[in-house]
Amino acid sequence: MFGGRGDTATYVSKIREAFSQGKPVIANVKPSPAGNNLYTSYGHYIVLLGEDQNGTVLVSDPNGRGVDNIKNKYTPGLEELVRLYLTEEVSGNVGGILIPDQVPTGVSFNKKLEGFEAGLEVITPGQAEVINIEGNSITLKFTAENKAKNMTMKIEGISINPDIAEGDQLQSKQPIGTTTDDDIKILMRDQKKAIINNVEDYMVVNSKNILSVSQPYNFTQDDVELIAKLIAHEMRPSVLVSAYGMNEEDAMEAGKVCGYVLVNRALVNYSGNGTTLLDQLCAPGQYAGANTLQEWASVEITPDVMEAAEWISKYDCSSVLNPRGEPMTRNILGQSGWCQCKPNGVPGSTCWWWIDTTQDGQ
Repeated sequence: MFGGRGDTATYVSKIREAFSQGKPVIANVKPSPAGNNLYTSYGHYIVLLGEDQNGTVLVSDPNGRGVDNIKNKYTPGLEELVRLYLTEEVSGNVGGILIPDQVPTGVSFNKKLEGFEAGLEVITPGQAEVINIEGNSITLKFTAENKAKNMTMKIEGISINPDIAEGDQLQSKQPIGTTTDDDIKILMRDQKKAIINNVEDYMVVNSKNILSVSQPYNFTQDDVELIAKLIAHEMRPSVLVSAYGMNEEDAMEAGKVCGYVLVNRALVNYSGNGTTLLDQLCAPGQYAGANTLQEWASVEITPDVMEAAEWISKYDCSSVLNPRGEPMTRNILGQSGWCQCKPNGVPGSTCWWWIDTTQDGQ
């Protein structure tokens, strides 16, 4: 933790050093009896988040005077902000600035991460545009239609592949370089350039860790990803939230149940078509045909569908309850689907998703 008092130049240098490491800076704004301080008349803490390419300082001021209190922009620059609002009038020194040695989990990785070592391939976490390459770092802007769209991610500590250039449009899981050491640093910001704390939620899951617990079906990593794409294609939880106003918890449950039904219908394999999950999903008479699977190939795996797919892979039918609170059956050949969806039907209102657990069509 860096703190205490010091001259303006020292603090400007320390603040910029913190910014370069993805660290926020906590600063006590000086009191201003005349009321001419941009941030306070009495003195309170603000958080400096970083500078953009034009030198504008991004300030989190949740109790301040700005129009957008969560993320203000101070355009005159860091030196002027420190001079006007952080420097004590009597001593000329800066007081009350704290720079954490460790930032919140997920913001910046400045230590060795388990599973990382030099020479490992680095892939894109999702569809993205390359907006900056500098030395051993690359900055991506996510472009897919999901909750990460227009967010940026800066990855440092990698040797960028020579075929990757600024302006390139990258696909999910596309190789972009290799790690240069056993350390890697990731800094992610939202559309307003505020730091994202839970960056791990936006990462493509490492295939070596995805099936870390015992699961009954012996699915491979490819199987789990196929299930995730199936859920994304048929009942992506985030779409239920955005399109139908469903709360996130209910939307996730709907995605899990939908995926569970479709996967277990395939696992029954009543046609004896092949030995893999993919073979069974392509079987004649199954829910999905080969053309649909071709379409799935381009479906992006997002955190919500991967969570549902992992859940499906770990829990068998005795662990899952139907809407009546009874254990689900794997033998659900009585079919399932949208019920009474006439033209202009509204899912959840004039029609609904049904599961025939008794195989009697009821």
